[in-house]
Amino acid sequence: MKNLIFLTLFLIIPVFTHAQPDSSKIIIRFSGGYSDNALSNGVTSIGAVNANITDWNLGLKIGTLVGKNIEIGLGIDYLKQQSEAQSQILIRDYRWIYEYTTTDAHLVVGKAYLSYRWQILNRFYFNPIFSIDIGKTKGEQVIFTALSDETFSSEPTTNLPISDIIWLGKESFSHNYFAINLSPAFSYYFSPHFAINLEIGRFGYSTIDWGLENKQWLASLNPAYWQVGLIFAF
Repeated sequence: MKNLIFLTLFLIIPVFTHAQPDSSKIIIRFSGGYSDNALSNGVTSIGAVNANITDWNLGLKIGTLVGKNIEIGLGIDYLKQQSEAQSQILIRDYRWIYEYTTTDAHLVVGKAYLSYRWQILNRFYFNPIFSIDIGKTKGEQVIFTALSDETFSSEPTTNLPISDIIWLGKESFSHNYFAINLSPAFSYYFSPHFAINLEIGRFGYSTIDWGLENKQWLASLNPAYWQVGLIFAF
């Protein structure tokens, strides 16, 4: 809902005066996003998977204009994800293998980016951002596995009748990260030197440790990938 309000404001802000970006050569962008999602495939007779995932990120880009409308530059992003998940599989005689997992991970990414701005109205611009990202993700995962005589509810929990603990452990991980992304974005200029920016999704490819089995293709306008930002021109 919050993201829809931002988008509505972009579309209805008055455009009766002129405040187009000028020929400033240094562009500084600050951005950020937050999402909190509950995922579930439902509970069936053979098993279920449920998860709660929280993401937030902050970004900084510094670029320069090449010509009138092309912007190129470098940036850095910090992303943090916290999640808890549960899975359960029926094995025999109404006994279940139950696994409860918590994950705390963060990702630091350096990027090179390219943006082109098209004027839609006097102050309103469409400026998609293409970027190449290289970084490293690190984190820690706690895994609890046991036998249970009951199925779980829709929320991840450890409050189940546990008969036998199979595994309780903690694992740390570190992976290289690479991605190519295209983000549709809109900007509204309050003055030639200040604007607000809204990225409304992501289309791209990413991989972990350069392995083909860890690749991911993404094409989404889901608000979970939206980012709100500020633009300063000097």
